[in-house]
Amino acid sequence: MKKLLATGLCLALAACSAPTSSPAPTSSPTAESTSASAQVAVIDVGEPGTFTNLGSEESLGKVTAALAGAGLPQADVDTFAEQVRSLTAVAPKGSLIASPTPLANAKADDGTVSAATGAQQRLTNCRITVFTLAHSLIGAGKPAGADASQLFIDHEQIAVAPKLFASEQPTFDVLYGRVPTTKNKDEAKRIADVEKYFADHTITFASGKASVISVFIHDTLDAQAYSFIGHTGVLVDAGSGLLFVEKLAFDQPYRAITFASRADLAKYLRGMYDDGPNVDYGSPLIFENGKPLAG
Repeated sequence: MKKLLATGLCLALAACSAPTSSPAPTSSPTAESTSASAQVAVIDVGEPGTFTNLGSEESLGKVTAALAGAGLPQADVDTFAEQVRSLTAVAPKGSLIASPTPLANAKADDGTVSAATGAQQRLTNCRITVFTLAHSLIGAGKPAGADASQLFIDHEQIAVAPKLFASEQPTFDVLYGRVPTTKNKDEAKRIADVEKYFADHTITFASGKASVISVFIHDTLDAQAYSFIGHTGVLVDAGSGLLFVEKLAFDQPYRAITFASRADLAKYLRGMYDDGPNVDYGSPLIFENGKPLAG
């Protein structure tokens, strides 16, 4: 079940969960990184509904150009590119999709990539990938008090030399910390609890062409229920369409997917992480920056 994957991997292993199959306004930062009236640089990210695993320099180059074109610092984009190359270097030949492929043909890794990741010095998951790329867009004025108990494996990997954004770990921890919430499925209440958590910790996001997409999983296993970010990615408005960049899990590949609309992105994420109504926990909440994803 998707819930088993999401909860087991994210809670027990603190890793972004791998899917079983594949089928916006932002809050104001303390300092705006881009003008709302800025022109969107048009970068051809490919046909909507296609993806790659960044398995070639050509596909990686298109994605990094879009990320940099969206205003993400070049140094952070370069760090991300090296993380991708470290996986490509150890993955068996042909195991990573290099050319745009219909998203309908996507499937979970068959084991070839996960078997190779043990050779990597540093592993990344969805949260580390997003923070690598987008930490410059995220602020946390009051990071104290975060419940980072499920992030212990994230911490182990962040500490691997050369260290990843170690000085910003308090922001990482509060962004991905557990949010106390109701045990029932009340979506409005769970959304309000996430928004209150962001407000209480003064978590802000810079507006612009790049945004952070977060999938909050509803955890009802214990007496106190929580929402936590079980999956996350970076969304880029490339002018020619939307580009969503994600790392499926520590032992799973990257994906760069093109969408025609935010509604299509939401459908994709729900196809991976929503178990439907006939369960005793709520459907995931999908946020763009500090608010529910519009569309």
